[in-house]
Amino acid sequence: MQVYQNQELEINPIDTIYKHDSRSKRFDFVNSKDIINQIVGHGFTHITTSHAKVRKTSKAGFQKHIMIFEHPKFKIDDENQLQLLVTNAHDGTSSLKFNLGVFRTVCANGLVVGDSFKEVRIRHIATNKGIYTTVLEDILKESGNFVELIQKMRNTQLTYNQMNVIKDAAAKMKFRNIDNLKELDRFQFLEFKRGTDSGTDLWTVFNVVQEKMIRGGIKYSRAIEKLDDQGNKSTKIITNTTREVKRFSELEYLNKEIWNVAEKLVA
Repeated sequence: MQVYQNQELEINPIDTIYKHDSRSKRFDFVNSKDIINQIVGHGFTHITTSHAKVRKTSKAGFQKHIMIFEHPKFKIDDENQLQLLVTNAHDGTSSLKFNLGVFRTVCANGLVVGDSFKEVRIRHIATNKGIYTTVLEDILKESGNFVELIQKMRNTQLTYNQMNVIKDAAAKMKFRNIDNLKELDRFQFLEFKRGTDSGTDLWTVFNVVQEKMIRGGIKYSRAIEKLDDQGNKSTKIITNTTREVKRFSELEYLNKEIWNVAEKLVA
């Protein structure tokens, strides 16, 4: 598994050769297969393409999708690899976006680099064709800074208070939309599955917390108020467990925000 799970569809977005009929004349169709060919021509390898589920069959093949690429300059070590994430859509749900991510081989735990990498957006209009060369050259130059930053994270040993900063920030992000949160053991965010993740360096702790946010399995309870037939109010406590995050926008939000928190703790 890469950063996003592939969803099986009869029509793959990279094979679509025209824009969705809901788009105006100003929307200039950018074929994803052509994008892949141009990026591969600059020394990248196309690893996979993931796409979102669609509720309307008329949107199949036009929805948001993410093309994932690797490059020889992106290698960090035997367990970590930078990746280029290119987002596109043929139905207007996304502009063409370029971003950097990190793929951790040990647990197939993908993440998106946060605000430290300036996301590049290209509107679907003809005047922006041919911009790929400049964008890709800038990304390759920037990639060295992230390789160095991750090495610094590995060399940064966290104090107890700093680990609390990460887990508390993760809890706030993860449960920001949960009303009447009653009980949550935030130390669940620091629970690791593998013995190799028992370290207290920033990179290890960050990956443990990030994986917990994305993969699910966090237990919590919330209070729900109810009225009976006589208008009397009562409170019921419901216990839940978080599920794996699969929605594109939520994955991107959680990944970027927790990266930003961790980056501030680099020694």
